[in-house]
Amino acid sequence: KLIFTLAIATFGLAAGAQDKASDKTLKFSVGVEAGLPLGDFKEIASIGIGGSLQGEYVAAETVGITLSAGYLTFSGKSVDFGGGSVKLPSTSIVPVLAGAKFYFSEKFYGHAQAGLSFFNNGGGSAFTYAPALGVMASENIDISLKYQGASKTGSTISFIGLRVAYGF
Repeated sequence: KLIFTLAIATFGLAAGAQDKASDKTLKFSVGVEAGLPLGDFKEIASIGIGGSLQGEYVAAETVGITLSAGYLTFSGKSVDFGGGSVKLPSTSIVPVLAGAKFYFSEKFYGHAQAGLSFFNNGGGSAFTYAPALGVMASENIDISLKYQGASKTGSTISFIGLRVAYGF
């Protein structure tokens, strides 16, 4: 329900942004993401892949306010257990994050986000934070490298992520 609601809101904002496209007050991007688990998470999961939608409101010349939602799936690893091997299930994460982009120059930026991540298989939700560094490789191609951590009940699920997005 949450993803459906966000999708409708994003498309509604995009339709409303048609008039503002010339002054670029609102920007949108669709990205492909990959993640490499860290810490305890790397013991149970291997590489993750997914995608995300992001909206950005240009608040000032060097500051943008962002809202994003995505979906990432990390495949489960096989672990030795009791003389045999057990294949662990995949972990799916739906992060919903708000944040700010700080442009150091026309091409380079820092991005700080926080929000909630929702997990599959009854995993509930967790507070999530994601600092990133990025580069506008061209007018429409945005590449960022981030650390994303989701903290819940004393543990953290974290990964290093790469996002390659097309902006419009």
